[in-house]
Amino acid sequence: MDDIDILVVEDSPTQARWLAMVLQERGIRHRMASDGVEALDLVSMAQPDLVLTDVRMPRMDGYELCRRIKSDDATSHIVVVLLTTLSRPTDVLLAVKCGADNFVTKPYEPDFLISRLEQTLRNRERELSGEGVYFAGEYHAIPGSDNSLLLLLLSTYEEAVLRNRALEQSNNALNRSLSNLEKLQGDYKAILERSADGIVVCNPDGVVQFANPASAHLLGRPVRDLLDRTFDYPVVAGSNQEVQVRRGATDPLVIEMRVTSTSWEGRQSHLVSMRDITHIAREREQLETLAETDGLTGLFNRRGFLAAGNRVLTEARSSGRGVSVFFLDMDGLKEINDKLGHQEGDRAIKDLARLLENTFRETDVIGRLGGDEFAVLAPRGSHASSQGLRDRLERNLRRQGNMAGRLYRLSASIGIVLGDPRGSEDLSALLDRADNLMYLQKRTRKRSRSLAGGDDGHKT
Repeated sequence: MDDIDILVVEDSPTQARWLAMVLQERGIRHRMASDGVEALDLVSMAQPDLVLTDVRMPRMDGYELCRRIKSDDATSHIVVVLLTTLSRPTDVLLAVKCGADNFVTKPYEPDFLISRLEQTLRNRERELSGEGVYFAGEYHAIPGSDNSLLLLLLSTYEEAVLRNRALEQSNNALNRSLSNLEKLQGDYKAILERSADGIVVCNPDGVVQFANPASAHLLGRPVRDLLDRTFDYPVVAGSNQEVQVRRGATDPLVIEMRVTSTSWEGRQSHLVSMRDITHIAREREQLETLAETDGLTGLFNRRGFLAAGNRVLTEARSSGRGVSVFFLDMDGLKEINDKLGHQEGDRAIKDLARLLENTFRETDVIGRLGGDEFAVLAPRGSHASSQGLRDRLERNLRRQGNMAGRLYRLSASIGIVLGDPRGSEDLSALLDRADNLMYLQKRTRKRSRSLAGGDDGHKT
């Protein structure tokens, strides 16, 4: 990292001096800013390779600073790493939304910080070349992945692993205490009775010998209905699983269950600890949804489209049905951006997305693959149904394209292929064929307009 220029943004003088010392000892060129406003001024004067910023700062926090850097075409290439306590899963969602390349949680060791910065810079270089991601000392080729988002998810997992190790150490300490159970049995039971976590002890056959009130609450059953009965879930020492528990008509709870070996009343047994992680599971689902959603249109992005589309394709073939795959390329988006501005270009992209949603059914899979490219998978594979969908799409395009007050005509070139119910092509192969047909249509239309002496169909 000798030739790297880093801008450090930290409002705490103590933290700022410490970070400067860490970078200076390693010969890394760096500049300092006390908040986001000052940092933006420094970026405009001389762009750094990487911005390392605290999250909580006066005047402008780290999330807003990152968002402004990433939303400006002139600075969007700059790598941004957030310094955060990461106390909630929603902190990761905020990092994804503002476009951060990675984060480092506090407190951290100097070597870990430098390693994370090097890893992020390497991944940025490999992302630009489309090679994959660098993680845990190895390069990983991930076809069709969003490398920045994947790195954030991997980093989140790494942080969870570190916290999990701490929890395992606590569990090991608990097990060491349980080795003295024979003389401390009374006190131990009293502790387990008052524990906020659900605790169940099973004999080697899985029969419940003890259950505290918290476990009865989580499982929705009285303690007396748990005792001397086989536990409802597998009891294997060292296992860690998430289970859904339904309690009446309410939404199910998501419970994390950990099983460790213990001694109970002189016999080798299993201790099951249970914790309600419903809110964590819901926020994790939101993060996974965000990873597969296009931020501008709300449609699937390429990753989400391929994942959902391949599932629908498999289901269609298992029931003997074909599919229709549409590949669309918006006409004239560059001219709209150049002459009317990117805000109007974004509006045109969103208008086309809404048009596709109004044209196709909810069971069809619609995605924005990137830029001005869209795709649709409809599980109706006959030529007649495909032609009917195309006619409806083109009618809606003509109607939308002629809306009063629009300074351009909304239109798109379209390629359609049919997937054979007995075929073996995956969705990527079908998309490639539809893309080629779309390109042929676009080239034919341009040639026809050129021979006719007309314009490109857009008025400005």
